[in-house]
Amino acid sequence: YEIKECDWSSDVCSSDLVMPITFAISIIRYRFLNIDLIFNKSAVYIIVLGAMLLIYAVVLGILTTLDDSLAGRTSLFSSGVAAAAVAFMFEPTRRRVQQFVDRTLFRVRYNYKESVDQLTKKISNAISREQVAGELVDRLSKLLDVSCIGVYGHDRTGRHFTLPANINCRGLTAEQLARLDRQIPDLQLPLSTEGALEPGTPYKTASGGLLKKLKLCLVMPIVADLSSRHGGLLLGPKRNAICFTQEDVDLLKAATLQAGSAMAKIILREKLVEEQEATRRLAEMNELKSFFVSSVSHELKTPLTSIRMFAELIRDQQDLDEAKKNEYLDIIEG
Repeated sequence: YEIKECDWSSDVCSSDLVMPITFAISIIRYRFLNIDLIFNKSAVYIIVLGAMLLIYAVVLGILTTLDDSLAGRTSLFSSGVAAAAVAFMFEPTRRRVQQFVDRTLFRVRYNYKESVDQLTKKISNAISREQVAGELVDRLSKLLDVSCIGVYGHDRTGRHFTLPANINCRGLTAEQLARLDRQIPDLQLPLSTEGALEPGTPYKTASGGLLKKLKLCLVMPIVADLSSRHGGLLLGPKRNAICFTQEDVDLLKAATLQAGSAMAKIILREKLVEEQEATRRLAEMNELKSFFVSSVSHELKTPLTSIRMFAELIRDQQDLDEAKKNEYLDIIEG
């Protein structure tokens, strides 16, 4: 191998060094670390730290200015009051900065209208409720990047809940799904855990910590209208640890509404097919009944004709001897 001395000013040598470093960062980014989460938290703490220092300096300056006897130097009292004020304002500041960073640096990474149109097209071509659930889960998992997602609904009998399509939600039982379904009091509001949604987004709180026990944070009802529900959409937390924004909730509402309408149409189509099949079977049974009556009538004509003939012979022949009469009666009885 030829060994050459690296010239740090050379563009070729720099590119030779940048390539493996970039490759290593890519491996770390996609295999080991969540860079979005790291950058998000780092930005929050840097902004909060800067805000805290600014608040501390402002409060300390005001207190020092107001205290004429301590002008030019910092008193213990002033430092304590400033520290208390900064500590009191830290949590609200952190929350607002967190929301600002999520909104500014980690905005929704999908086109709302385009995503709804594509999902509507996919769902409209589905021929079964299971296929609708599969398309819903597959599309939303890519758009929102959640840890787990699934669609639940009643089985064909309407007695038990099933999970026809899911990603990482296989451990849920029919009893747990029934308990979740009973906790959805409103067809328009999602069932959520505290902190899972952006502040200001309306939701219903799950009782008994059921969502946390099932490692879920959001349940969206799947409705076709305001009077019927066809199950629900289960969602786990996002992989980047960011809460669901109002845009996400609007997307989920539009998606579940489309899925509910598609499921309602499929259910109506299934009922129509069942009614047509029942009508066909009824017509077939009527034909069988007619054939049966016709066959029985035909089979009864021959013996009835014979019985009638021998009965007329017995009645009309006055000089019929007893032996012949008994013979005719035996034939009739037979």
